[in-house]
Amino acid sequence: MLADLDWYKMEFDISAIADDQPTVSIRFLMGPTNYDAAYCGWNIDDLKVLSYQCQSYVCGDANADEAVNLLDVLYVIDFLYGDPQGPAPNPSEAGDANADGAVNLLDVLYLIDFLYGSPLGPEPLCP
Repeated sequence: MLADLDWYKMEFDISAIADDQPTVSIRFLMGPTNYDAAYCGWNIDDLKVLSYQCQSYVCGDANADEAVNLLDVLYVIDFLYGDPQGPAPNPSEAGDANADGAVNLLDVLYLIDFLYGSPLGPEPLCP
């Protein structure tokens, strides 16, 4: 039984039961009370549920060969301008080297600057 007079930050890690589940539900219950143990209930404020996903790709690695190099520049160019259009980066976030939410010419330029700029440009970002 817990009866606090102040607010306290509480954190509960449910990853042992929630990891790899397609859905997770959280339910709050209050057990039975009687006249000897009558409490006003729960006071919950600012509830946050956070989920973290592991990144399964290399930022800027558009062709998924686990290296960022000229082949990724050419892969994005082929995707954008090839005739017929080349395959899209999979996942598309891997080809979005500047993390602006789109795979486009700006990503090609970002990768070229990273690989060949003098000094070298910033590393590819993950959206």
